[in-house]
Parts: sequence; C-alpha cells; structure tokens
Amino acid sequence: MPNNISDTFTFPPPTSEQKIREYDLWATHYYAYHAKATKTGIPLLDKDGNELGPKVSKKDWCKAAVEATIIVEDGTGAKTVYNYAAKPQTIQVDCSRYTPRFPEGRIRYQLARGPFGDGVDHDGDGIRMVLVPFRTMAVAPAASGIPYRTLIYVPDARGLPFTLPSGESKTHDGYFFAGDTGTAMDGRHVDIFGGDSPANPFPNFIKNQPEGGFQAYSIQNSSIAEELASLHDNLNG
Repeated sequence: MPNNISDTFTFPPPTSEQKIREYDLWATHYYAYHAKATKTGIPLLDKDGNELGPKVSKKDWCKAAVEATIIVEDGTGAKTVYNYAAKPQTIQVDCSRYTPRFPEGRIRYQLARGPFGDGVDHDGDGIRMVLVPFRTMAVAPAASGIPYRTLIYVPDARGLPFTLPSGESKTHDGYFFAGDTGTAMDGRHVDIFGGDSPANPFPNFIKNQPEGGFQAYSIQNSSIAEELASLHDNLNG
C-alpha cells in the first residue's frame, strides 16, 4: 500500500471543546483518472507547452482534465501520474463532445509526487501536498474561511463504509484534511478526493448540489492533525 494512504479510520469523535468553528458546506467528489497511452492521440503538455511524453485518446484527455489528475499506463503496464500545472488561455482540445460542462480543454500537466496526484503548495516553497484517498478535502480558503491544512470533521461521514484502493473495506471516522483546491469553487463548496475510483464514495452526504448541504467543524486536535498532515506532506514518498 502506498505510504500516503491512511489505513487508520478509528479516531474518536471530537469533544465540544475541540470544535473551533462550524461550517455549512456542500460537496462534490473527484478522483485520479486512469488512461492507457496511445501511439496517436492527444499529448499531455507541460506549462510551457512542451510534450511530457504520453499521448491519450481525446475522450481520456477531456475526462482527465476535469479531475486534474491522470494516471497513464503504458504498454508494459507501468503507470505514471501527472497532475494539474497550469490553465493557459490557449485551448488545446475541444472537449464539448465528452465534457460539455467543461468544453475548453486547456489543462497543462506536471509529474506528480503522490501516487494519486498532488494538492496545493500551501506555503509557496514549490512542494505540493499529495492527495490522500478519503482524507483530502479541496477548499476555497478565501471564500470559505477554511485555511489549507485545517482538520475538518464531518459528522455525517462518521460510520460510513467505503473501500480503499487496495480493496480493503473501512468505516470512516469523519475526519478530513484541507489539502487541495479547485478552480470553480465557491465558499460553501468543497470537493472530497476518492482515490482512483469514479464512484461517489459517500453518497450519504456528497450530493453534488448546493441544496445537499451538511454541517462540518474545524477541529483542534494536534495528534490527529499531525498524522493527517504527515500523510499529505509525504516527505518519504
């Protein structure tokens, strides 16, 4: 199992004293998109417009652009992870057929640090946090008031069953970590990272629309926060 996957989901619920601030949120979910390399397809470009190496089908390119992370498998079965690097004005691909809500294919990529992609560079040192399946929450700090690296507790997530990328079944303890952001998120909107599966990991509270809101809390608990921070920093990865 990659060392940035949390295998402990048994943290106790927070006490009332540990709840620092309450939020009224609504959620969508995102994932690392899988694609197979093709000989004649659409190349992945870096932020300067140079080809990174692999090419994928137009459909895969467009669908991966929505998720901002793509895992490309070559002919030998080897997998390489690429992550969002920039979104220039120049349109590379017309995606209106495959992703009509996001028709302009303008995503540029870079090699990812994490096995499921990367989140944000929260302090400007050029090192991004990595995405942790079922732990990473993408937020819009300026609009939501949730800073990066905040420990978030969602009561509605506690006790929900889910499956790790390894196939192991778990029950969630309700804790998430603000380690990523999105380009089209308002204050109440958060995005939950579900690993490499396109399925909604928590349909009980991820409703994909503002009307499907839920309560969440920022939590002050140094031991839990440090453990989730360590997974996202992935210093040994």
